[in-house]
Amino acid sequence: SAFSPTDSATTPMAMAKKSIKASVNSLLPELAFILSRLGSEFLICLHEQHSKQSQVTKIEDNPEFIPASARFKFTLKSSILDDHDEESKALVAETSSLVETFQRQLREQILAVKKIEAKALKCVSIDTFSTHLRMTVKACLACEESTRSVDVDTFVNT
Repeated sequence: SAFSPTDSATTPMAMAKKSIKASVNSLLPELAFILSRLGSEFLICLHEQHSKQSQVTKIEDNPEFIPASARFKFTLKSSILDDHDEESKALVAETSSLVETFQRQLREQILAVKKIEAKALKCVSIDTFSTHLRMTVKACLACEESTRSVDVDTFVNT
């Protein structure tokens, strides 16, 4: 799966994780482990954000697209009336129109929720990046004797 830390398949997520590990291998082992973990966590945040934004784009780009959760089939039928009865045909057509309208309304509600989720995931990604940047700087400063007394917050904010 995309979220498995032991991905061995050649999925984009697995390749991105391998790239992170390859990039940090030349560092001190302690730093490499920390940065690899932080990079993988941030990668998962970005993946979730991208997936949600892709869903939003798919719905926005195709006005005819109805998400699976809003699709259903409903046909008004009668076991007594035949298909040639005009009053029955009018009711069937009206019901079909109601179902179509309801599906369109559901589509708009689903789109609104997905936009909110995408926005929230973007905030999570930014927060994760900020937190991980601080942890990375702190780890790097802790590795050097001369920089251990440096205030991490002041350093990061500068």
